[in-house]
Amino acid sequence: VPDYVYVALATQQPSTEDDGSQLYEPDDVAYARVQISTGSGSWAVDNTNAATNVDPIVFPTPASTWGSIASFVLCTAATDGDIICWGEFETSTYISQGVALTIPAGGISFGFVTQSETV
Repeated sequence: VPDYVYVALATQQPSTEDDGSQLYEPDDVAYARVQISTGSGSWAVDNTNAATNVDPIVFPTPASTWGSIASFVLCTAATDGDIICWGEFETSTYISQGVALTIPAGGISFGFVTQSETV
């Protein structure tokens, strides 16, 4: 597990063959993925292995319109990198110039799949 993940925004959901260089992220000089620690202080994991973000995730204020944001993507790097997982927002959000996007605490939730072996 990396020490950090980078939360990206995408206008469409990636495919299983994509990597972090193939995302449809906002095309704006102000846009940047948000770095978050993978430590327990940043993510709450419940007894079903579902993880949610503990703190709000605040993206930079757009210098230009980002359009309709449909998905979040967790990546291994600030640019390019590998995709760890992704998910769609319940509702796409249109992001205009000057209006920052904040994903509230608990706004990202994903599950872990564990693999067991029978001997």
